[in-house]
Amino acid sequence: MEFFSVGAQARGFIAIGAEAEGVIAIGQVARGVFAFGQMATGVVAVGQLARGVFVLGQLGVGVFVLGQGAVAIAKGTGMIAIAGRAGGMIPISALPAPAEEGWKPATIAKVSELEQGVSSYGWMRARFDFVGAEVRATVDGQARPTWKINEEVARAVRDEGKREGWIRVERSEVVSARQEGGFREAAERTIELTITSATWIARTSTARIVAAVIGMAVIVAGVSAISLYPVIEVFASLMSAR
Repeated sequence: MEFFSVGAQARGFIAIGAEAEGVIAIGQVARGVFAFGQMATGVVAVGQLARGVFVLGQLGVGVFVLGQGAVAIAKGTGMIAIAGRAGGMIPISALPAPAEEGWKPATIAKVSELEQGVSSYGWMRARFDFVGAEVRATVDGQARPTWKINEEVARAVRDEGKREGWIRVERSEVVSARQEGGFREAAERTIELTITSATWIARTSTARIVAAVIGMAVIVAGVSAISLYPVIEVFASLMSAR
């Protein structure tokens, strides 16, 4: 393989021509590891019509794509984008948005801060389960059987199937006087933690999961046929030229 090739049909490590093929290819029709042209095919492809892994083009097809029109397996951004994760003016994402992209509290408290009285309330992530007929919260991977749960929160778990969310926990002190043998002893202070409200994290429905699987299968098949297989052919061609 020539190191530098220029011509109507150029083929070299650096190729420049109407039809160029090389590690670095520049031309009207460019094929290479780095391809720049009106029609570009490569691992990194830049062109009016571009296809590859990392793609920038007016119309781009690949794994990661930025273009006026974009079709991508992983991430695509454009005026019209169809991708696993799409962004832009008209984004069509095959994959559902992650639950973590939903609402989050401005500040997140630690259980130890409430127990030690550093904070009087705080927000934290929780999961709810049933222990018999009782609703119980799990925070930081640990069940919290002594925590009280607001009835509205408990009803959402029982009747609406809510399981995960951000919970507001409030700290309070309960003072009770103990009396034994006719004598009143010093008051006993008990710390109570109560879940007063919750902002639930939406679950992805089964139908949405099925749609995501079908959508990704179509995108992967289409991008592979249009973009990835041609890139593999370019690699094979370049390797055979050595």
